[in-house]
Amino acid sequence: MMKPAMKIISGVMLSLLTTTTGLAATALFKDSVLHITHGIVAGKDGGVYYKDIQLQAMPNGDFRVIGARSMDLAPVEEATVAVINTQPPQVELQIRGYLPNPCIEREPVAVAREGDEFHVLVAMNVLQTLVACIQVIQPFELTVPLDVTDLPNGRYTVDVNNKFKLTFDLPR
Repeated sequence: MMKPAMKIISGVMLSLLTTTTGLAATALFKDSVLHITHGIVAGKDGGVYYKDIQLQAMPNGDFRVIGARSMDLAPVEEATVAVINTQPPQVELQIRGYLPNPCIEREPVAVAREGDEFHVLVAMNVLQTLVACIQVIQPFELTVPLDVTDLPNGRYTVDVNNKFKLTFDLPR
């Protein structure tokens, strides 16, 4: 059984490995500190999106979290998943949501897979502005490819922003 601290680290690492396809930046290990720009910690109550994650390498080979900022999730109104009949099959997630005003930007989409469940989080960040923001909703639509390379045939679940639970079947 993993220690609670190790669950956090393995969740962050899992997210790092599946978001380096262009949806988020790669990690940097420097001066015994692993810097990860974005990551997910997935738990039984849903996922949490973190930014600016710093993990200190310990002498025994473990990592200790020394810094991270949790981010608010963007409002998502609709999510659908589609399996594209190609060889090999491709899976795309369509997400429709909004940002509450123009002074908020969307963070890179973070995707992590644990077993047969994908966790997809769309977070937002308040920009530092010196002027008041008008309260105008900024809609967004995203297409997020889910990496199903080398996954066995079967049923998979996609959790989007802890709000939508979708399923898809990889063909036999």
